[in-house]
Parts: sequence; structure tokens; C-alpha cells
Amino acid sequence: RPDSPVLSPDYALRGGGKAGADKDSDHIVAARDREIRALHAERDALQREMRDGKKRLMDFDTENQQLVSTNQQHIAENARLRAIIHEWSVRHAKLEAKLQQTKT
Repeated sequence: RPDSPVLSPDYALRGGGKAGADKDSDHIVAARDREIRALHAERDALQREMRDGKKRLMDFDTENQQLVSTNQQHIAENARLRAIIHEWSVRHAKLEAKLQQTKT
């Protein structure tokens, strides 16, 4: 056959033979290299996103802890004020009772 790579003298010139195989493998290697670089870039982007997410979670956790602490302070202050109001109410009731006794 005249098209046979073994019989055709210009097979190497048309991209066949060793030169063609080298070209094909160069393209394959280049494509895989691009794919690897793309995967590395995607991995780096995901790692940045994960670091940012972890930082946001830590910020939210810190803010939450501050809110819990503030809430506990408000609860304690509320209890203190209720005790004061109760004491004033008791004093008021005693004074009211004495006032009623002096009127009678």
C-alpha cells in the first residue's frame, strides 16, 4: 500500500512516525500540564475560601461568646434590680401599715 507508514517516504513529514508520536505526546503532556495547573489553582482557591470561612466562624464564635457574657451580666443586673424593687416594696408596705395605725 502506498499510504503505509513503512512504504511512504514522506510519512514523517506529514506528522506520522516518531515525529508525529512526539508531537502527540507533547500535546498530551501540555494538556495534562494545563489540567494540573488548573487543578492546583482550584485547590488554592478552595483553600483560601476554607481559610476565610474558618476565620468567619471564629469571628462569629467570638462575637457569640461576647453576647453570652453580656447577656449574663444583664441577667445578674436584672436580678439585683428586682431585689432592690422587692426591698422597696416591703419598706413601702411597712410604712403604709404604720401610717394606717397612726390614723386610727
